[in-house]
Amino acid sequence: MKRKIGRNGKCICGSGRKYKKCCLDKEEPFALPAELMQKSFELQDLNNMLKLGYELVEEGNDIEACNAWLNFWEILKTYHIPAMKSIEDARKITEFEQPLSDWCRDFMTCLQNCVRNDGNYHEKLTDYCREFCELFPETDKDIVENMKALVSE
Repeated sequence: MKRKIGRNGKCICGSGRKYKKCCLDKEEPFALPAELMQKSFELQDLNNMLKLGYELVEEGNDIEACNAWLNFWEILKTYHIPAMKSIEDARKITEFEQPLSDWCRDFMTCLQNCVRNDGNYHEKLTDYCREFCELFPETDKDIVENMKALVSE
């Protein structure tokens, strides 16, 4: 059952987009709790961290890219609610410039590169993979299986 909301009103999921462009056609849109909506000032920073990581990867600076994305991940986790079952559900937080399913693969690869150069990143890689699988178990099967394999190694 859908909630009554105007098509041109802000979406109840908290994305900031119009309802008709966001959750109108979804069976059960979810709303972010009020305390998370109050943190919306962080959302632009969140996008900037995502973008910065990609810029640093292009420059060949995997360590700094991983650090930017680790910060991105720590903040993204604070927006997680139980209704989010896959990483793509997190796009309802805000409009990200990069698909989050691509980012999680890229971040995993970046962390693996960092492990080769600095063993301290091994724990960060396993923590990320473990947390990701717990928070977003319905993400693309290949992503989840790769992460579980990394954790078990």
